Amino acid sequence: MGKIGQSYQLTGKNTQRGIGVIGVLIVVSIIAVTAMFVMAAGPMYFNHMTVMEIAKDVAADQELKDKPIRQVRDSINKRFQTNSLWDLDPEEVIKVHREKNKGLVLEVNYEARRPLFYNMDLVTHFNEQTIGLN
Repeated sequence: MGKIGQSYQLTGKNTQRGIGVIGVLIVVSIIAVTAMFVMAAGPMYFNHMTVMEIAKDVAADQELKDKPIRQVRDSINKRFQTNSLWDLDPEEVIKVHREKNKGLVLEVNYEARRPLFYNMDLVTHFNEQTIGLN
């Protein structure tokens, strides 16, 4: 205990501690870059999950099992419109063909780009295959 009117010097263990201005700026910039990345990547992955859901639904659709490829394509196009996938071209995203032993095969293969900041883009490449019913 100190006497009344006695001043204390903050030295050793008693010095003030905490984050400085530079530390705050670093933390804020890390949070900002992470938020920008999430805001750019999030919609791409949500769109991809929707595309894969469409591919799996079409592959499992009994009515499309023996239909011509053109009708399968029309079904995919309608599902893209229903799910508001306006920035993706169904003809380029999902390739449809039939294989002898596998039946209807849908190949999802596309690249998505979103601007990140200034002249940098976030690029993701998706490549998956869905096999339908024989």
